[in-house]
Amino acid sequence: MGKHQQLLIISIAFVLLQFTCVSTASTVNKSAVTDEWSMFRHDPSHSAYTTDARLADSVRVLWTFKTWKGVTSSPTVAYGCLLVGSRDWRVYCLNISNGEQIWNYSTENEVNSSPAIYDGSVYVGSDDGYAYRIDVATGTPLWKSPVGGLVRSSPAIAGGCVYIGSGDHDAFCLNASDGATIWRYPTSNRVHSSPAVSDGAVYIASRDFHVYALNASTGDQIWRRHTGSVTSSPNVHDGYVFIGSIDGYVCCLNASTGSEMTQYYVTLPKNKLELFMALEADRLVNPIFREFYSERDVLVEERRMSENGEGFFFNVSGKRATSWA
Repeated sequence: MGKHQQLLIISIAFVLLQFTCVSTASTVNKSAVTDEWSMFRHDPSHSAYTTDARLADSVRVLWTFKTWKGVTSSPTVAYGCLLVGSRDWRVYCLNISNGEQIWNYSTENEVNSSPAIYDGSVYVGSDDGYAYRIDVATGTPLWKSPVGGLVRSSPAIAGGCVYIGSGDHDAFCLNASDGATIWRYPTSNRVHSSPAVSDGAVYIASRDFHVYALNASTGDQIWRRHTGSVTSSPNVHDGYVFIGSIDGYVCCLNASTGSEMTQYYVTLPKNKLELFMALEADRLVNPIFREFYSERDVLVEERRMSENGEGFFFNVSGKRATSWA
């Protein structure tokens, strides 16, 4: 077989592959069902609830797909596609029926944010400091907008706006069409919580231990409440905001005023004294900083990306674990 014939066969195979991927996604777009899980916790208010009655009688693995690193992003489903981010820096689009890859798109850092699907596009944040819009059918990037820091907040989309938190302490509202910043609201610490949107308000938590209610159109503060919340993401239902707290409480707030309606402290029952003593004994014998292991990589990455001078990272024993200039 001559060289020209080989090139012709390769070219035809490539065109057929591209046609198959685009056709599959496009066909799915037209046959989308009405109750899809199109963003983190299902919808802008984070109801985490679906009316889909097609429930399986038994749970079994239908397919698996392996990325190159860990997956902390939560999958979203729409148009017959499953979208998910990976710590291998990619966003993946998979066929929901068989798990076959339709496309993947590489960002410049880990993708721990959960994608949102809206009007034929995928919206997601990356640890490279950008929020992205990607065409759901082809994987073609449509825009990327700088929001800063490690973007681990998952976007909520409502009314043509993309709401997302940033590692640079801000909550953002972006234009879904072009990525332009409509407004930004500064908090006092990183915003890894994912916003919920309901009745013209955006609810989001910051690592400054406050929950914020912001006007969805202008970004003006409606109220803020100290709850101890850090990365927990709010759920809004029937005029109430529900959110977890780093100090062990689950809080219920009035969505209009921010006043605390009730709180529940998560603890062990009194009849489990032996278990309680065992846990406390282990905590005293093997102490660690609160959230040390979950935050270690975040601190290392933020320190690496900073413009400060030489710094060191220490483990709990006081020995230098990682260093950089």
